[in-house]
Amino acid sequence: MAQRLAWLKLNKRYVPQIYAQLAAVYQTAGFDDEATKVSVAGEHARRSSLPGLAGRAARVAGFLLKWTVLYGYRPLRVLWWLLALEAAGTLSFLALYSDHQLIARKEAPGFNAFLYTLDLLLPVVSLKQRDFWIPDGWASWLAAGFTVAGWGLALCLAVGVGRIFKAR
Repeated sequence: MAQRLAWLKLNKRYVPQIYAQLAAVYQTAGFDDEATKVSVAGEHARRSSLPGLAGRAARVAGFLLKWTVLYGYRPLRVLWWLLALEAAGTLSFLALYSDHQLIARKEAPGFNAFLYTLDLLLPVVSLKQRDFWIPDGWASWLAAGFTVAGWGLALCLAVGVGRIFKAR
């Protein structure tokens, strides 16, 4: 299969039909993983061939989609990113809490670094942790980064799940 993909890359311009045809052949033969690899290579080639500023934006979006949901062919892959960020955030905010960079509001419950990180990463769910704890110093930058990462992962997941419904 690597030989066939290398052969497809020899084309000077992106031709979607050749990727679709090869993926269909693999799919018909029962080689689903190979068909997915060909489809991913075709999506990468499509995004790489776009010119100008729109092409640059598509390449950045493609980079994110490739590494988070494999262009929508593996949407649950985003959960690994969520778990990795959750672990990193829990350890980081625990250390920042010890450094007194998270300030409690009045009547705040006990600080829970795991729930605080999860509250930052999940954009549509409120666990009320970020309402009670105010980040200060480096913690505010880290909290903003985790919030942006959470929205990015949610967007990639939506695109990935959208591809599932589009394919059917």
